[in-house]
Amino acid sequence: MWGVTVAIVSVAAAGCGGDVAAPVARDRVVAPDRVAAEPVEVEMVMGPLTAARGANPAPATGLALEAGVSVDARLLVLTADGASASFAAISSALDYLGTPYDVFNAGAGPDLTADRLADGDHGRYYGIVLDTGDLAIGSASALSDAEWMTLASYEARFGARRAVMYARPSDAYGLVLARSVDARAEPIAAGCTAEGRSVFVGANCDVAVAIDAGWAYASQAADAATVPLLVDAAGSVYAATRRTADGREVLVLTFAQSPTAFHTLALAYGVVSWVARGLFVGERHVYASPQIDDYFLPDAIYTGGTYRMTDLDLQAFARWQDGRRAVPLTSQFRAAFAFNGYGAKPRSEDALVDETLELASSFDWINHTWAHHVLTSMTYAEATEAIVLNNQYALDVGLSPYSIENLVTPEISGLDNAEAMRAVFDAGVRQLVSDTSVAGQDNPSPNAGYWIKNVPGLLAIPRRPSGLSYNVSLPAEWMARYGDTRGGTFSYEQIIAACSDTLLRHLLRGDYDPWMFHQPNVRDIGGGRSLLSDLMDATLDKYAARATFPVVSPTMNELARKVKERMSLDASGVSATIEPGGKLTVRVTNAATIPITGLCTPSAESYGGRQISHLELAAGQSVTVSLADCSQGGGGPAAGQGTGATGHLSTSAAPAAPGSGGSGCSVSNRRTGGGAGALVLAVLALAAVAARRRAFRQ
Repeated sequence: MWGVTVAIVSVAAAGCGGDVAAPVARDRVVAPDRVAAEPVEVEMVMGPLTAARGANPAPATGLALEAGVSVDARLLVLTADGASASFAAISSALDYLGTPYDVFNAGAGPDLTADRLADGDHGRYYGIVLDTGDLAIGSASALSDAEWMTLASYEARFGARRAVMYARPSDAYGLVLARSVDARAEPIAAGCTAEGRSVFVGANCDVAVAIDAGWAYASQAADAATVPLLVDAAGSVYAATRRTADGREVLVLTFAQSPTAFHTLALAYGVVSWVARGLFVGERHVYASPQIDDYFLPDAIYTGGTYRMTDLDLQAFARWQDGRRAVPLTSQFRAAFAFNGYGAKPRSEDALVDETLELASSFDWINHTWAHHVLTSMTYAEATEAIVLNNQYALDVGLSPYSIENLVTPEISGLDNAEAMRAVFDAGVRQLVSDTSVAGQDNPSPNAGYWIKNVPGLLAIPRRPSGLSYNVSLPAEWMARYGDTRGGTFSYEQIIAACSDTLLRHLLRGDYDPWMFHQPNVRDIGGGRSLLSDLMDATLDKYAARATFPVVSPTMNELARKVKERMSLDASGVSATIEPGGKLTVRVTNAATIPITGLCTPSAESYGGRQISHLELAAGQSVTVSLADCSQGGGGPAAGQGTGATGHLSTSAAPAAPGSGGSGCSVSNRRTGGGAGALVLAVLALAAVAARRRAFRQ
């Protein structure tokens, strides 16, 4: 801290130099390939299925559920060749949840044998997921009759449920084919039955599920053992469960899936929850975290000139946000402004500043550096000054909620500048954002961030561009910018539709990454609307039509905690076993906070009607919990208990806290400030900072 203070004093003593010109935020010039990377996801082919002649995916085993067995809380995903869109869909869903699974590629490698699935009375998987119903390659199944019997026998003996992501209706699954449908040409509106509502957790079953992409097969139930879950107005079945004579349970979807299809994204969580009987390692939250850069500064506009938000823009945006927060599904939605204090004039001389201080508590506030100068070539002293000057401005005017631990660098610059990053850390910053559209700055795995090179403890949280450019404030400006960079002519409505689809996919996946916007996007374009509010309205309305999990907007501190927990989960080597007597034992190789959905502990979080416990385990530790309480119905894991726990823990090492919050530990309620050390730093530098800021003003 002494070194940082000396650096600030040295820079302040040097005077203003050539930095007194009021900056205009221009952001970096966006290359065409980066523009294309912002909103576009490649859609995988979701064509019709070819039946595997003679295959019997569900043979009668003559077995029954065996008492006294144990089974790992781990899923096995079977695929014909690892290339199907439905395989990518289930893999993506599990990766975002953080749920452990193995893949068996039936078209390559050794046969599926009993010892691969179980070791004596210990089953390795409590659920099975098939990407297609008969794992066809061409007109033959990738599994032999003997392998199908091995799989079915394991399911019967250990009570492992099977989910099929995409199947042609057949006797094996208790369905009779009625007709095939190209859903893109003939969209399907499938309503949830009462049973479907209980299976498809998180999906909005108050309206029809829209199946408007890929191929689908309309069917009818073969007998009373098949229970329809999704049916259209004509009574055709598109999803069902079936219980066989030997007690096996199967869920079948008869329409194509992909990681980009909205119906998949809305239903996949329910599929995982059903096959896992409501209890699984991993968690789902729906995060919408808009971060609006360059606050207090003007931005260069694409069609010419500049724009700086006004007090009336802020008032209109706050009223719009209040309207969103009045709706239960989005009651915790909240935007954040990344500000540059240099652009703020003293109180009573700047209407935006005055209104900001009136409405500050409605938003979150993030350091965007003092004057928006890029950090790419900054020295340690220059970077220190840029951070601490802005910190002190926030402290001086009482801008809150605000934490000195958070940073958005101008133009997402300086992440490769070791001196600037060291200065950032020494100034108290503990997390900053990167840009997912830039090579090397994306998530290394779903919902994970990365540590800044050579600066241990400084976390990069990847942030997503949205297609709404920094340099547009009016519909005509956005249309010009969007059309020029994409080589076409697009209406405002088309742009809103395309960009909101992109953001919707992030929401439905449970993606943690915040979203990148800029202050001109908040300009009132009439009736209290803005480009940003129009985009958010379209996104959130589409979400509400498909899903029910509440939308929350964590602070950057909270988000950093969740990202670090996810990174520790990924590296933990976690395993969990459901044991006789209704017990769950969780083990880790490396220290981590392990989320368990469906597990009740005294500090469990309640989110979207689900209990989520967070078990803090030290390296090499294990924890055993009871699954006796919190039954969610439908039978329990393996031996039939309901899921949940009494909260009584016994461990193989020193006791660890079972969670990092209570039943009210929703991330939106954990707003924290900066560390004490960083605050001391700001105090030590106060005199030098104040002098430097006065020099800027003169």
